[in-house]
Amino acid sequence: MCNQKYILVIILLISFTSCRKNINHDKLVQIDDLIYHSEKKTLYSGDFYQNNKKGKTIIKGSYDKGVPNSIWNFYNMNGEKIGIVDNDKYDKEFIIYSNNYNDFLLGEWIPIYETFMGNDTNFYKKENSQLIFFENKLMIKKKGEIYLDTDRYLSLDSLSDWVSYSIDFKNDSIRYYNQNFHNVEFKDHRESLEITPLEFTCKMNIIDYFTVIENCKTKTLSQFSYKYIRK
Repeated sequence: MCNQKYILVIILLISFTSCRKNINHDKLVQIDDLIYHSEKKTLYSGDFYQNNKKGKTIIKGSYDKGVPNSIWNFYNMNGEKIGIVDNDKYDKEFIIYSNNYNDFLLGEWIPIYETFMGNDTNFYKKENSQLIFFENKLMIKKKGEIYLDTDRYLSLDSLSDWVSYSIDFKNDSIRYYNQNFHNVEFKDHRESLEITPLEFTCKMNIIDYFTVIENCKTKTLSQFSYKYIRK
């Protein structure tokens, strides 16, 4: 008899788990701060997952009657868990899962604004730029007008002015060095001016899974800042 009860409990647990909802986030809609099932028009309770444009799962979580609950897990482009949010806590703060900030940054980001250094002539249209973090390397792609000096500029029709940096991580700071320009005309111009390759260190402030702010300074103590969002 005891064995039969034990088996019955297992069957019930399996049935409950298999029946629990788990849907793609695009099936949900927000109305007045509550989450509804877009087709049933009812408050949603159950698990969900959210994919990026490339089909990779970046968030797994759950709702209870339209309200976020329990632990939400966040992943990078390689499927590695990089952070959590405990929705049962009052502050609901995004917590880095490990101290590997390279894993957190891995992938594509879009700059929102910039503060340039002094009279630096490397200006470009911010809405047409892109950051790509690889393992210990950053690639910056820029599109639009890039000023060579006060009278000349390159007009780029594609993301063809590429600048790369090697990167080192120390605590919550990042060192960018080994600057390399991949647009020949712009590179030749920089070298003709004998400009020292830019090297800088940034303090990283992770706002949430999608938003990072970096406050940076060079060896000459010039300061600038970036804010960028996950693409």
